[in-house]
Amino acid sequence: MGSSNQIGEAIARYGALQQVIDSPRSLEARALLHVAAQLESADCAVARIEALHRNLRLWAVLEADLLHPGNGLPPALKTSLLALAAYTRRTSLDAMADSRPLTDLAELNRSLAITDAPAQQPAPSLAA
Repeated sequence: MGSSNQIGEAIARYGALQQVIDSPRSLEARALLHVAAQLESADCAVARIEALHRNLRLWAVLEADLLHPGNGLPPALKTSLLALAAYTRRTSLDAMADSRPLTDLAELNRSLAITDAPAQQPAPSLAA
């Protein structure tokens, strides 16, 4: 029966997606890479401000996670990452007011994504 096969395929796609979602590090890496791409492709003032705003929001979430009492990272690593969060906030806000290149912010996000994700796996195809 065709509908049974479709349900099986949907369950398989959901399972593949769940594996990606279940890895917080993978999710962080994907978000960092996504925002890095937006920063690099911002080709007008509006796109630039939107990319910088997304970068600020992403780093605010990362910072909140670092400050959460349940965060198990070593204190020295937390301190370093919090310093990067402060740098990113300052630089993103400053870049909203001028026309400096956004490559440093994009490279920082990309470097952290590569360092943070132990094994980058391509996103599963959700196409039917």
